[in-house]
Amino acid sequence: MFRRAAAEPASQPAPAAQPLFAPPAPSSAQRLQELETLRATGAISDAEYTAKRQQIISQI
Repeated sequence: MFRRAAAEPASQPAPAAQPLFAPPAPSSAQRLQELETLRATGAISDAEYTAKRQQIISQI
């Protein structure tokens, strides 16, 4: 008795459902405030703070 290879390709799992809505992106003011908090707590350096701050401001 011969076994035939399956003629049908293996079924692919369904992609994960995407959320119906995404939370709004933080405002520039919120991002700057969070950046200031990170600098104040020592989580980032002054150089990192300055570079990221300039990047955020340039997007306004």
